[in-house]
Amino acid sequence: MSTIKELITLQKIDLQLQDIESLLGDLPKKVEALVNEEKELIDNVENARTRLKELDLELNKCDSSIEEIKVKIDKQKDQLFLVTNNKQYDALQLEIDHLKKEMDDLETKSLELSEEKENLEEETKSNEENLDSLSTDLIKRREKLDQQIMSVLSSDEHPLTQSTFERAKKILKLALVHKNESIVANQIDELNKILAEMRNKVPVLFISDNLTYVKLANKIDLGTFKSQKFRLSPGEYLIIGRRNGFQEVSKNLIISTDKTNNEVYIVCNQKQRI
Repeated sequence: MSTIKELITLQKIDLQLQDIESLLGDLPKKVEALVNEEKELIDNVENARTRLKELDLELNKCDSSIEEIKVKIDKQKDQLFLVTNNKQYDALQLEIDHLKKEMDDLETKSLELSEEKENLEEETKSNEENLDSLSTDLIKRREKLDQQIMSVLSSDEHPLTQSTFERAKKILKLALVHKNESIVANQIDELNKILAEMRNKVPVLFISDNLTYVKLANKIDLGTFKSQKFRLSPGEYLIIGRRNGFQEVSKNLIISTDKTNNEVYIVCNQKQRI
């Protein structure tokens, strides 16, 4: 009954991890793309804000220069009424024309800067709105990932099968892409602990009759013995016993990290029917 319960637990954990793997199969690429897009938007917004400050300074500088030139032009015009010859008059008029040209250039520059500022403000506003929407999307995806991982980590029922263990390692590898995200950081630590437990081998006592050849299916040939201790990683194993002239026997062994008295009795004692 205990074995059936453990198998059901393993199946449940497998399914939960499959759900996580399915979610992560979509998340890494999408989240990575969203994170990159978010970073690009953040950079764009920050650069835009820096540029807007520069534009304000340049516009203020242009306005100040234009006002200074207007004052100079007014002074030069006043001087026109005080000159005593044509040469002085022409010189003052030339200076006034030069100042007017300089003022026209500054006014043109001011208009260009104002237009750039207006466009940049609109673009920044749009980027900030997109950033808010994107950040909300990321939060939802990370919360969903958090819930999926927690559904496995909150269970006290282990062990994991070897295939589940490999899947869990894959999940951890994918999750580590987002290790700096506060939502999954703690869950990554918990998953690491589970995987660390899975790496710790557990002693198992095998009891036989020194005649039955024992092996772990697709894994290790244990040979013949009366009793022998082996250290195995937590997980599910199929134990097979063979002996010439006798029926083959097999047993399922589930090893957990919290069970230290693992013991297996396997003997071929029923003769083959002729």
